[in-house]
Amino acid sequence: MSVFRMHRVALAAVLVVLAAGAGYAQETTENLVLARQSNSRDIGGAYRELNSELKNGVPMKFLVEQYAGQMADLAKEQITWFPAGTGPDSGVKTAAKAEIWSQPEEFKKANDVFFVEAEKLRKVASGGDKAALAEQVKVTAQTCKACHDKFKEKDEHDFQF
Repeated sequence: MSVFRMHRVALAAVLVVLAAGAGYAQETTENLVLARQSNSRDIGGAYRELNSELKNGVPMKFLVEQYAGQMADLAKEQITWFPAGTGPDSGVKTAAKAEIWSQPEEFKKANDVFFVEAEKLRKVASGGDKAALAEQVKVTAQTCKACHDKFKEKDEHDFQF
């Protein structure tokens, strides 16, 4: 085999590896975005179920604690759901605005506020005071809304607070 031909074969092999790697990277990015969307829906689902339980005459305490705990647990992890390369410039469909990555300190502050309020929600949920719980649900929801307003594009899956 000539040197020229060996170089072409080597170049072709490198291109195949790079293409496969790019495909893998795109698939990984898609998986990260899908996981983020799924986790966000879990927060929204816990919020809806918590509100539904509050509408009952006598909410079931174990359910209230479960939903509030789920929100708090997810709030703690949420900041990790936005790794570099998973924003709108990745080519993967996402409602996450580029500001999450261009203004990371502000995004972290918004996430920290949500986490603090979600932890308060967990504590209030274990106390059994329905009025205090309803108020803390509203406060926690407002932290979600504030973050969505700044860092999330409006889409067909927009959550109604």
